[in-house]
Amino acid sequence: MGKRGIKWGIFSMAILVFASCIILIIKLLSSPSNIYEVNVRLIPVQQDGKWGYINKKGEFVIQPQFSSADYFTEGLARVTDATGSVGFINKHGKYIIPSQYKSATIFSDGLAFVVKDCESPVCINKKGKIIFKLPQAELVGCFIDGLAPMVTKDGKGEFRLGYVNKKGKIVIQPQFSTGYYFCEGLAPVMNSDGKWGFIDKKGRWSIPPQFDEVLFFNEGLAPVRIGQKYGYIDKTGNMVIASQFDKAFIFSNGLAQVENGGKWGFINSKGQFVISPQFANAEGFLFSNLSSVISNDKHGFIDKKGKYSIVPQFDGAFPMVDGIAMVSQNGKWGIINKKGEMIVTPQFDNMLVPIRNLGLIRSDYYDCSKFLAEFLQNFARDRVSGLRAKATLGDLEKFQYPVTITQFSAYAYPNHQLTPDISLQSVEFEFDDETYGFSDTDWSFDRKYDNSLPIASVQYGFKVSERETSIAASLAKKISAIYGGKIQKHHQNRSIYIVSIPSENFNFIIVGFYGSIQMAAYFDKEIFEEELRSLKEEIAAGELDGSYDSVDEIKDENSEETGNDEDWDI
Repeated sequence: MGKRGIKWGIFSMAILVFASCIILIIKLLSSPSNIYEVNVRLIPVQQDGKWGYINKKGEFVIQPQFSSADYFTEGLARVTDATGSVGFINKHGKYIIPSQYKSATIFSDGLAFVVKDCESPVCINKKGKIIFKLPQAELVGCFIDGLAPMVTKDGKGEFRLGYVNKKGKIVIQPQFSTGYYFCEGLAPVMNSDGKWGFIDKKGRWSIPPQFDEVLFFNEGLAPVRIGQKYGYIDKTGNMVIASQFDKAFIFSNGLAQVENGGKWGFINSKGQFVISPQFANAEGFLFSNLSSVISNDKHGFIDKKGKYSIVPQFDGAFPMVDGIAMVSQNGKWGIINKKGEMIVTPQFDNMLVPIRNLGLIRSDYYDCSKFLAEFLQNFARDRVSGLRAKATLGDLEKFQYPVTITQFSAYAYPNHQLTPDISLQSVEFEFDDETYGFSDTDWSFDRKYDNSLPIASVQYGFKVSERETSIAASLAKKISAIYGGKIQKHHQNRSIYIVSIPSENFNFIIVGFYGSIQMAAYFDKEIFEEELRSLKEEIAAGELDGSYDSVDEIKDENSEETGNDEDWDI
């Protein structure tokens, strides 16, 4: 048998692999207290790499054991275990809804959305019972005031935002480019021209799209940007505070923080400065009558008159909630009271910002039907992309892409876009013997190809824009359904699928990782078993990282940009 084999860790084909993803990210920069304020009786803290919960005295109520943890909302907290699975615990640390999801929203209005590996979002109640499914949703968020934002793809593959009610009925059809939650009866949304306006709960324009950027209404006013400057409008759309600020945020407790000339101050509802611009940053009076501010690279707290209630002295500080604030000194986090007294000595590696984590979660489902229809022409029980199971080297003359033949393999590099998010980059045919020999002539060595040599395997390399895990799973399911084969998912890696069809002596190995899919079809059982052994050896040696998922990586990158630690922010 000649030298051959698939290099799964680094493809034997020269494929340029990268993950490019045009993703709708719905952001929140500030939040009104009646929607986003959390209960800080139990505070998520990190110690030695694990998250647990302490009380206001700094005592552990739930020992550190999670890879991530959220604040409790409606009696339950979303946590992630060491395997990366998400579930919900009660205040005693007991799982009420087992860790079985790839992602989940927090509970809001008694409901949460959850997503399992390679499945679409479903809505559950606090007992974990499925209320309804959203198979068409690409992204979905929490319920606020009875409506949840959801994102689908239109016929052109573009993301469109709409809203669904608590019965699973889409009450506002997906039609907007992006948007926010409903607040005070209105939701800011952007049309296809890139202009922002506000809709009511029936999806009608209450304030026509005309702004370059907006936030939501709070206390009857909303910040809007026209050109390079921010001002404020009322619910009739009238500009009540002229566009004059470099940046502006929502009103809370009667004041709004604005920036001019690189310094932050506070204005009242008439647009008058109550606290002159003087701080490097200001969080606002979201949850109390004190606002954290930054001055000379230190964090402190001011009252609504601009006087220091707690002088700047901390390396970091979160908003004051329920009479306490989390602060950091020398790389450790503790808790102070409203007087600035340290009630929990800085000792924790990290604490969670006390704002409800209202985020969008992403579907993990992919249907490969269209992709297979485009790619696997004449797919039948004895054919792969037009090649019979007993195809030979000579049959490659009729292959749909130009083929280059080497001594043990043959290659094609189509770079062919099959669907909006999958392109075929390379094809490699392998043989169990040399494709040619040499015969001496007067002038040179001539290659004599053996056109009767059977093809042992065909390997396809695809570039995908996202979701290689769920694409690999969908491919395995579709191929198994066609051939009646058995699927084996590698127990350490959700991206590796093996489809065996013993009666046909025909097998597939499908691997999805790093923005790519590689699928190999084997016509030779002995070669398949050899490749399977080689693949398992690479996994055992750690050459394939089973925890990698490109969607998660892209999500993390965007989370850093939006200041969110886990979800797609809205």
